[in-house]
Amino acid sequence: GDTVRFTLTNRGAVPHSIDFHAAQTSWSKNYQDVPAGKSVTFDWTAAYPGVFMYHCGTAPVIMHIADGMFGAVIVDPKGGRPAAREYVLVQSEFYGTGGAYQAMLNDPPDVVAFNGQAFRYKTTPLPVSGSELVRIFVVNAGPNSVSAFHVIGALFSHYEPDGFPANAQGMHQTITVPPGDGALVELKFAEPGKYPFVTHKFNDAEKGAVGLFDVT
Repeated sequence: GDTVRFTLTNRGAVPHSIDFHAAQTSWSKNYQDVPAGKSVTFDWTAAYPGVFMYHCGTAPVIMHIADGMFGAVIVDPKGGRPAAREYVLVQSEFYGTGGAYQAMLNDPPDVVAFNGQAFRYKTTPLPVSGSELVRIFVVNAGPNSVSAFHVIGALFSHYEPDGFPANAQGMHQTITVPPGDGALVELKFAEPGKYPFVTHKFNDAEKGAVGLFDVT
């Protein structure tokens, strides 16, 4: 129900734009290219609770996304959700050293990461205390690979495709998140220890989409 006022100021050298998957607004009105040195402002209404991607929508879109121009929008239900330790994990792919358009079209990614850096949560695990409820908002920015999100040693007790409460399902061991989509999962850990989270598409996990929960 919130109204979001958004401003994009392009301080780069080439055109950029925005595409909010959470918004319902005219592409031809609000999602057009913003030239270098220019700005655009518009309002949109968060009509649906959920877990959404946003990204630059300027052609070639694949190159803007694969070079890191994306993020997550979390829209909570009215009244919020039950208390939990919450984490946002955005899976994405990187090709070459940037600007590798042909590789993005034809080749497997060189790096697959959570929140922009390969293995970042393997060296710096995400903390969890005791048997508290853990809520994970998962976004797959892609641009190409499906995410098969899984926590080793645990099961998801609650799963919402798109993070939309009416979509709620029960126990899942692995959830599929297509490129451009999002999901919500909840779980509790049975005992203290380290618990890896991965994409179960293991050729992508080996490229960096691995992290750890540290349960104390």
